[in-house]
Amino acid sequence: MSDTLLVSVKCPECGGPLSYPEGAYTFKCLYCGSVLRIKNEGIDLKYIIPCRLNRNEMPPLIRKILFEKKIPVRKTCSINQISIIYKPFWYLKGMVYYSRVGSDGNETTAKTWYYSFQANPDIVSTFNSLSVRTEVLALEPYNSEDYRNEGTIILPLMFDREAAYKYAEFAADMNIQISAAKADYERLSLIGEQLFVIYYPVICVVCSDCDRSHTLFIDGINKCLLEDNAGGKSSTFQSDNNEGIMNPESTKGDENCQKGFSDETPYKSAPLGRTATRPTENPQEKDENSYSIKLSLLSHRCKNCGHDLTAREFDIIFYCETCYRLWLLEKGEYFPLIIKCIESESEEESVYMPFWRFEVNIVSESAGITLKTIGDLSKFMKLGQFLLRNEDPGRPVSLYCPSLVTKNAKALLKLAAKINLHQRALPIAKRDRLPFDKAMNASLPDNEAEDMLWVIVFSIIGRRDKRAIDFYGDFKIKVINKELIWYPFEDKGEFLVDRFHQYNFPKKSMDINVY
Repeated sequence: MSDTLLVSVKCPECGGPLSYPEGAYTFKCLYCGSVLRIKNEGIDLKYIIPCRLNRNEMPPLIRKILFEKKIPVRKTCSINQISIIYKPFWYLKGMVYYSRVGSDGNETTAKTWYYSFQANPDIVSTFNSLSVRTEVLALEPYNSEDYRNEGTIILPLMFDREAAYKYAEFAADMNIQISAAKADYERLSLIGEQLFVIYYPVICVVCSDCDRSHTLFIDGINKCLLEDNAGGKSSTFQSDNNEGIMNPESTKGDENCQKGFSDETPYKSAPLGRTATRPTENPQEKDENSYSIKLSLLSHRCKNCGHDLTAREFDIIFYCETCYRLWLLEKGEYFPLIIKCIESESEEESVYMPFWRFEVNIVSESAGITLKTIGDLSKFMKLGQFLLRNEDPGRPVSLYCPSLVTKNAKALLKLAAKINLHQRALPIAKRDRLPFDKAMNASLPDNEAEDMLWVIVFSIIGRRDKRAIDFYGDFKIKVINKELIWYPFEDKGEFLVDRFHQYNFPKKSMDINVY
């Protein structure tokens, strides 16, 4: 599930259809040229995949499925009711970082991860993941007013975001590839994660034949039968004859013969077109609105001069080419930033990568360790006296974290570890301008970058003795100061070279801003 999910909307300026990658903050209308941003950036949203079948197409399709799958019903079988049920799924994408200390040594691994799971198992519980379905389908922003049609049911979320996040974190822990050896210390975090809801269409069909009533569940996109709650196919039903026509007399009282069918329509008592509740509960409209956030599109313009800012999809930092101001987009507001860059000799050949620079204190009460200066760090980290021998021992500890979201999370961590291991005093200066045509997009907010600091600290400490394990178990990072820095790398075609640490890495490993 590595392809970008696309969201289809209409331009608020010209009404033209446009699409953008899910999670993008800004984009441009190809028809009128308007630069737009999502008002709800940083907020979990709901999306829906509309059913591909209209109601006139459903009866012929249902009869075709019954015939092709040899469903044992009489020719006089009638279709009593057809409902479109939208089943909710939580969808998570993000970078997973995992560290452990065991008898076989220290291990740190990272990966970009995609995961979906059902948010309501009451209907077709075996349909528990979207799998690859969403990669080829366009999402639409969910608006409850658009789905208050006769015969449409929106299932409620059975657990909230907090519960969904914990479940996703548990699944990530089970999914990550780690050593089978016993761990003395381990920790996992999701960084730069996005969690949202996707409603998927399931067609519920109630058929009757003589004194029987059967319920079938059909995939509203792929037009195939789905498994029922009991784990059997909702279309699987063995007949007593070879003609594929059910004999009511021969199947009376035979429970096995009715496997895969239900006697009544699920959620049939719920108001059509509104959020359904469990059959034992009373429908409440507040359940519908408790997680209903409508997506809004606004103009994306410089707060100082009013000119359009460049649409860079996943970027959170925007540079105005008219008045040369730099803006941080955070929680729907624009905040001014000072352009700061690490000085380099050959700037014409440079590619600039954004980093959050944190001045920190690292404290572990159980190990009795406080790391405030380079001298403190050199005494505790592995080979610290050698690696930091040329640095000022009184200088505060600084950690650089790339402000990037990337497919290759492991390469991102490796780059951060290389830069932070030597604690070099880099020449930082203010700039009036920066060639942003040579700058990578900044897409990881400072609070997410702070969550990544622990794995950077683990990577540079490198020890696995008892005192180090005590340190890993409860160390806390206090941020004293933070700033956005543009770090120059020499462009060597297929590779980028860090002039300060003599480290090079493939450009492809920094395939940024795409989940």
